[in-house]
Formats: sequence, structure tokens, C-alpha cells
Amino acid sequence: MIVASLAVSILVLVYVARSSPVRGVLRLVSPDFMAALMLVAIFGIRPLFSDRLPTGFYGYDVSAGQDLALTVGMTCLVSLGLGVFLASGGNRSRPGERPRPVGAQPMTLGRLAVASAGGVVVYAVFMAARYGPSVFGELMAGRSASLSETLGGIPEVVTTLPLSGSVAAALYLISHRSQKMSSAEWWAVTLAALVSVIGVSALGNRRFLIPAVLAPVIAALVRRPVRLHLWHLAVGLAMVVVLAAIPMVRSAGARAPGQSFVDALLQYIQQEGIVGTLVPVFASYDTEMFDYIALAGPSLQSGFDPWGAGRGTLLAFVTWPMPSAWFQSYRDEVLTRFWGGGCGNPVCPVSSLAGVLYFDGGLIVVAIGSVLAGLLLRRLTLVLANAVEASTLKLLMTVIASSFALVAVRTDTVAAIWWCFYMCGIGLVSYALLPRNAQPVTTPRLQHDKSLRQR
Repeated sequence: MIVASLAVSILVLVYVARSSPVRGVLRLVSPDFMAALMLVAIFGIRPLFSDRLPTGFYGYDVSAGQDLALTVGMTCLVSLGLGVFLASGGNRSRPGERPRPVGAQPMTLGRLAVASAGGVVVYAVFMAARYGPSVFGELMAGRSASLSETLGGIPEVVTTLPLSGSVAAALYLISHRSQKMSSAEWWAVTLAALVSVIGVSALGNRRFLIPAVLAPVIAALVRRPVRLHLWHLAVGLAMVVVLAAIPMVRSAGARAPGQSFVDALLQYIQQEGIVGTLVPVFASYDTEMFDYIALAGPSLQSGFDPWGAGRGTLLAFVTWPMPSAWFQSYRDEVLTRFWGGGCGNPVCPVSSLAGVLYFDGGLIVVAIGSVLAGLLLRRLTLVLANAVEASTLKLLMTVIASSFALVAVRTDTVAAIWWCFYMCGIGLVSYALLPRNAQPVTTPRLQHDKSLRQR
């Protein structure tokens, strides 16, 4: 069954890539492709490393439920592919000139600086006021168990504030998508994005590192589509290797005394090599969602435990921003069945898009929810494909949502949706800083758009 699942996974991934309305490098970071790729890693590739997995999943043997987890994963992938297929009817681009709605003028460098630094400043003031200035030294030294416990009460909307640099960089690129940018502007955009990358790295929130990198990258590729070359694949592989190595050196306890994060990262990659760095991704908590479904799925399927019946999706969505002390979420209820406590007490595995849907109502909910996810992700990709016809604000929201696609299918999807909303809120604040046009602007379709579609 493992080989069959891998074959199905590859077929779905190839279909999503081949049917994509975008071309070049943008196709590799489009939301539908990134989501499908992550699901393939969890349910297609991870089972191949079953002989390298620990003997237990946080104290439990999950071998009896692995076939069920494969079924859930394949249902999710195939249904997502079906949603992509159903949404592809809109894969048409209308030639000619299109009016860009009355809205923003291009962002200035001064406003870029204000927008990128604004979120970081607010975050720094909040942290210093609540924990004292010394907390920044502790954060830069690496997350530890005691520090994580101390920072556990920070509202999630605050933890997303350092993403302001990436949002501002993406907005600058989008607002200048019909204009040539100077070298100084490109350096300014890069620096703004680095503000977010460094900020979320210091926090230890790798879940925000992915959108921090992807948002400006997607915006840059929307502004100027780029033909795929071998060196792009090399750069992409290098980024994947770095992201795979970060969890191994992120905490202070994983480094030598006095060793910096960067030094530890480079040393780990050098010692393990590319293959040695990537293999743990498929045999560790990066793809542990497969094991979590294998553990909890059989008891739900047999009726021993009740389905969420909306508590894990709709109710979880409504109540997510509320203080956890007010109620026990369905996610924590499932965790408590096995480990006696909610997220972090003592462990907090996440279930992925497939798991969230399955725990809430079985395979039928997985199928329906995954079709809807495929529809949404392909619609986002269609907006990217027709970026010239979209307003600046619509395109910015699309880029932000696209940057969360990989995270949303991997982790607790409801949580990821709210993180995306928070980042969109940062985008709205940044957009409000832009000057406004008095009259509609007619934006001609870029010449490279037609030539790229023919490649």
C-alpha cells in the first residue's frame, strides 16, 4: 500500500504542476503546488522511512493504524486534486489593457521603511514592557523549555508582528509591478524582508519563517515572471536544506556553549551533508502528522471516541482567538485522551489538513474539505496568473494567503488560517500608508506575460 500511495501522490503532484496557470519559477511556489508537495512529503514519502522511525510515537505504537493514515492521506490528496481540477475552468487570461481600480500609487522607500519597521517596533515595545529588555538576549540565544513556558502567554497576533517587513517588501514589489526598479530599491526590499526573517528566527517560530520568505518571493515573481533554470533548483534545494536544519539547532540546548545560531546551523549541515539533513524531515516531527492520524484514527473509526462533528473545524475557527482558559478546544480534547493534557502538556503534535478534517468527521469530511481547499488554492493561483488585472490590495492579500498554503496543510489548519488573517491585518495597515490615485489607472499587460505563457 505504501508504494501505491506514493504513486498516487506523485500523479496528483504532477497534475497540479502541469495544469498550473502560472509558469516558470512561480509555478514551484504557487499555493496549490506547495500544498500538494507538503501532503506528498507527509503521506507519500514519510511512510518509506518507516524503518527509520522511532519505535513509538510519544510513547505509543502506531503501526496498526498506518494503513488507515495512508487512506486518509490519499483521500486528502486526491480530493485536493479534484478541487484544483474543478477550479481550473477559470484558467483563462484576457488579452489587452485592463483598468486597475482606483487605489494605491506605488509605495515610496520612506513608507517602505515605516511599514517594515512598524511591526517590529510594536513587538519590541510589547516584549520589553512585559518581560524586560533582557528577554531579547534570551531569544537570540535560542528557545529553551523555560523560555517557552515564560512566553506561552503572548497573544498570537503579537507574535506575527515581525512579519511586517516581509509584508512591506511584498507590497512594494506589487505596487511597482508595472515599473522598473533600481538597484537601491531592490536592496531596500531585500533588507525589509530580512527584518522579518531575522525577527521570526529569533522567536523560534519556524511556522512564520516560511511565509516570511515566500511572501516577497511570490510578489517578486508575480511582478516579473522568471523562466525556470537549473540554478533556481539549486537555490531552492539550498533553502530546503536550511529550513530542514533549523529545527536541529533552533533551541539553546542543541548548540555548544557560546555557539551562535548561524555557526551551529552551518556546522550541522556540514557534518550531516545534504542527504543527512533532509532525511530527518521525513522521519521526525516535520511529517509526524502521518503518525498522529495512525494513532488517533482507529479509535475514532471504531466509535470508541466521538468525532469532532464541527468542533474541530467550525467551532475551533470561531473560538481560536479567545483565551484557551475559557474552554477546552477539540484539539486539546484529542490530545488529552492520549497524553493527559492539551497542547504542550506534555506534547503537542499537529494533525495537518487531513487530520483536522478526519478527526472532525471521517473520510467524507476529508473528501469535502480537501475539494474546497483545492478550489481555493487554485483560485489563488489564478489571481497570481492574472496579476495585471487585480488591484494592489487584492493581489497583496492573495500573495499573503499563498505564502501560508504550505503551513496550512501541514499544521493545525484552523490555527494557520488565523495566522494568515493576522498577517493580512498587517498588510491592511501597510496598504493604508500608500498614497491614493485620484483617477483610475490603465495598466497595459506586461510584454513578458504573453511570452512566458508560450514557454
